[in-house]
Amino acid sequence: GIYYQTSGHERLSSTILSQHYSWWRGVYLIKYFTSLSLAEIGQLFKMDYSAVSQAAKRFEQKSKASHKIGEIKQKMMAVLREN
Repeated sequence: GIYYQTSGHERLSSTILSQHYSWWRGVYLIKYFTSLSLAEIGQLFKMDYSAVSQAAKRFEQKSKASHKIGEIKQKMMAVLREN
């Protein structure tokens, strides 16, 4: 598989990295499409409200920096807006 080096010199497989972005996507979408507070979203993911805010911001930043992640974001948003 594909591996990525992190600052801690760990090797992250593309699968693990993809899973990491999956929960960022979940946080982002729940924040964007619901009226739940950051604290309520945090309870869903077992994290505090500031971590929810950071995850949503990071996903937004990654979607602007990466064409592939940006495409995924656009497709998710389009599907959810239609429903």
